[in-house]
Amino acid sequence: MEMQLPAKEDLYGGVVVEMKENMDPDVFHALLKTSKLQWKLQGKKGVWIKLPINLVNLVETAIKEGFWYHHAEPKFLMLADWLPETTSTLPGNATHIARVGAIVLNDKQEILVVQEKLGGKTEVWKISTGILKQGEDIHVGVVREVKEETGIDTEFVEVRAFSQEHDVFFGKSEVLFLCMMRPLSFDIQIQETEIKAAKVLTNVIAHRQGHLQFRFYYGGGFAMASGGSTAIIGSQSGSPQGFPWAAKKIKLPEFHGFDPQGWIKKAELYFDIHGAPLHL
Repeated sequence: MEMQLPAKEDLYGGVVVEMKENMDPDVFHALLKTSKLQWKLQGKKGVWIKLPINLVNLVETAIKEGFWYHHAEPKFLMLADWLPETTSTLPGNATHIARVGAIVLNDKQEILVVQEKLGGKTEVWKISTGILKQGEDIHVGVVREVKEETGIDTEFVEVRAFSQEHDVFFGKSEVLFLCMMRPLSFDIQIQETEIKAAKVLTNVIAHRQGHLQFRFYYGGGFAMASGGSTAIIGSQSGSPQGFPWAAKKIKLPEFHGFDPQGWIKKAELYFDIHGAPLHL
């Protein structure tokens, strides 16, 4: 019987152990202690142990030998250890979530908006937003999100703006990419599980809520984005002339509570004080 855990060298002077077969915790403990001694003698640095969900009984043994949780996926847990007597240089777990927001604008300068069923802003009209899947490109994910939420087929035009928020989801940060989209179909069919309603809205102003990153002027309406949620508030009447954009950075007090109209009034006053025009 081999007295060392099977391991593959990585590109950074460490080793990766991918456990697959069932093993008694006592046997695993003995092999792990022997393996760590050998790896130290060989000058190895980081050690990774990938444990599938059916070998969860080995986690406690590894933790007692100095390993820590690095990250988890639905079917496995990744443990890590740093062997040298120096500060670990192992990369941390993923720090950011990537979210997309879709500004779906048709030839009539009308924008597609939705109301969500869940969350703290279920009465607010907003653009379609969603989290990118693993390995999914921005231009692919934003098309998918609009289709899932509204049934509308769209064409990606460009990323018009992006923003960053911290401590959004279990301590993780989030990057939101606002994408200009062109509709290819017009028959709205909402996603019943998540979306309460969807419609076309006109006369919209969009800006970042809390820390204002971009102000998008469009007629006389108003829109706000906080964290991963971009909310839209505006008029459904009128015929806007074009879609002028501006990018003026202004730091605003963060929005608290569920009174967007009240916050809007404060924001407009703030714009007046700082000389930011309401029309371009």
